[in-house]
Amino acid sequence: MRITMEMGGFTAAKAEKLRKGMGKKMMEIVDALEPEFMAGAADRGYDLKVAKDVWTDIKKFGEYAFNKSHAAAYALISYQTAYLKAHYPREFMAALLSSYTGKTEQIVKYVAACKRGGILVLPPDVNSSGADFTAVPEGVRFGLAGIRGVGEGVVDMIVTARDEGGPFTSLHDFCERVDLRQVNKKTFEALIKAGAFDSTGYTRKHLMTLMDDCVDAASKRQRDVDAGQVSLFDMDGAADHGFSETVPPSNGDEWDKAIKLAFEKEMLGIYVSDHPLRGIAPMIQRARSLSLGDVDQFKDGTSGWFAGILTDVQRRLTKNGRMVLDFVLEDMDGSMPGGLFGAAYTKFESMLTEDAIVRVRARVEVSDRGRKLLAQEVQPLDADGGFARPPGAVLLEAGAMLGDPAVVAAVKAVLHRYPGRDDVKVHDIAADGHERMYTLPEQYRVDRASNGLYAELKEILGPDSVREL
Repeated sequence: MRITMEMGGFTAAKAEKLRKGMGKKMMEIVDALEPEFMAGAADRGYDLKVAKDVWTDIKKFGEYAFNKSHAAAYALISYQTAYLKAHYPREFMAALLSSYTGKTEQIVKYVAACKRGGILVLPPDVNSSGADFTAVPEGVRFGLAGIRGVGEGVVDMIVTARDEGGPFTSLHDFCERVDLRQVNKKTFEALIKAGAFDSTGYTRKHLMTLMDDCVDAASKRQRDVDAGQVSLFDMDGAADHGFSETVPPSNGDEWDKAIKLAFEKEMLGIYVSDHPLRGIAPMIQRARSLSLGDVDQFKDGTSGWFAGILTDVQRRLTKNGRMVLDFVLEDMDGSMPGGLFGAAYTKFESMLTEDAIVRVRARVEVSDRGRKLLAQEVQPLDADGGFARPPGAVLLEAGAMLGDPAVVAAVKAVLHRYPGRDDVKVHDIAADGHERMYTLPEQYRVDRASNGLYAELKEILGPDSVREL
């Protein structure tokens, strides 16, 4: 700022404008001030070559300026965090995950990082979780406050009851020891679906079948105690309010994996105990050229193949009346929002459904709203457990050539050499100028990915006669 004021004649306000442009990396502001600086330097008798050299240094400095005191502070923090990560990895990752509470994309990313580093991330547990992520001997435990619909007041009450009376042994024991005026059935349902009672030895499905009767009876018992009925009549409360001290044994009945994980994802925002892609992880890795765990490194325009499971699929109408499909694609390393629109929407919209496993060719768009995948092609998981190109079409711009029987026979021979699932459409122009478009019968379907198909057809019909739809 002082250089531009002394050498270029800038006012303090203009020098501040330059500083702000440099600080915000808005180099267009810096470039716009260059002529004024050069003119001011000339007016003050400075050699223009010297002035140009000084401005070049200023601009270079503006691309990434870092003062020494700031760099020293960063170096110290880097050393401290590296030490903690090396010597207290579970505590470090628990703190890191807690710092991103509510930011699902970052949580998914760092949960994947934990697993790659050999640290288990465990579902929440009424017997060992706090409000946030907690380091436990087995790994990192999900926090109770991270469960959808479970507030911090409920968490504090659960932790207090556990500290005072020890671990909860069953749902009945939990209902007996917490204040049910603060915990409604929705909260119980959320805790069960998230896996917070797994340590009691009961399956989540079995707990859901026990919940209504257990909560109702325990609530009545607590109301009776508050009213003084038990002490007044000095009688066994079980007979009056229906709450039994007899805990039914676990029956082992559980939801299937897909339902269990869907409920877990609903309550926690991510998959924790398992992942629907785990069984096909090698195939997902082969199907993609880019991992969603590297989201932060993607630059604007980065393109390639991504593979994973679709979540949060929503269709909406834009202001100009066009349909757009928004989605989140998740692999085992991370997740990223995406969009499908235009010609791609028309072609692939039906394949993008909630929980579908797909392979997507997309371009990364980076804006002030973050990073987003702009889908260009979608390949669904087929019955054989692989990703197949969806059926498409090949268009023959035949003109009047298909009126020649010899040409027709040659085209048919080529089509039969490349059988597949893709339609062949013909744009035909009769001798009288009449045009028509039609699709050839099924026996002439081809594989449009075949290398020789287009070359052979173009040799017969001409260089501009064949294209993929």
